Amino acid sequence: MNLHSTEIKHMNSKPKLKVWTQDIGIALREKREAYKKWATEGKPQDPNSQLLSNVKTTKRLFRSSIRCEQARRTMQDRDTILNSRAQDPKTFHKLINKNRKNKNCFIEYLNVDGESFTGVDKVADGFKKHFKALAGHSQILTMNITKQ
Repeated sequence: MNLHSTEIKHMNSKPKLKVWTQDIGIALREKREAYKKWATEGKPQDPNSQLLSNVKTTKRLFRSSIRCEQARRTMQDRDTILNSRAQDPKTFHKLINKNRKNKNCFIEYLNVDGESFTGVDKVADGFKKHFKALAGHSQILTMNITKQ
């Protein structure tokens, strides 16, 4: 029995970033290079240090590129939801269930039976009207939702 194996064991871990593009990769590489230069110089904490400011700016650019890509993909998903609502119900419900997990989305526009509701209080009134009508009688109402 050989206790010492020469095989390299790979860890089964998920990537920490949920989005990845070539721009994010370039920003990450620049961030790492700036950090290495700063670390080899002894990690100077002087606020006027060019190395420290370079580390901070590259870190900010890296995070900004991640947030921009996440926002772009969120908007792309919302556009897909709106476009697929009439054409492909399977895709529509798949994307709705995906967005249901996101707690940071608010409904800004609601259309119930031809009447439009905008704003938090008015949207709540629209939902109230819709579900009150559903509970009262079996009339079919149409309801369109747009998320923020």
